[in-house]
Amino acid sequence: MRVTWTDGLSVLQAPWAAYRSIDETPNLVLLKEGDVEAKVIPKRAFGQDAPLDSFRALLKAMITDRPTGFPVMPLSPSGATP
Repeated sequence: MRVTWTDGLSVLQAPWAAYRSIDETPNLVLLKEGDVEAKVIPKRAFGQDAPLDSFRALLKAMITDRPTGFPVMPLSPSGATP
């Protein structure tokens, strides 16, 4: 399953895994791709609360807070790797 964005001139498809977290302002839903980048969706695009609530439920099911980096293993006291 992928997310598809269209603007009349182009089409962008991305896997759900591309989005790291969800944030909201009073007027916007933000699908965060990292610490700085996000796809911005105006809440007014949904018209009423029911479609927006359904969209929130979909986002919560598909996007969980994901780490943006990779785990780093500390060196052992002797300096040798495990």
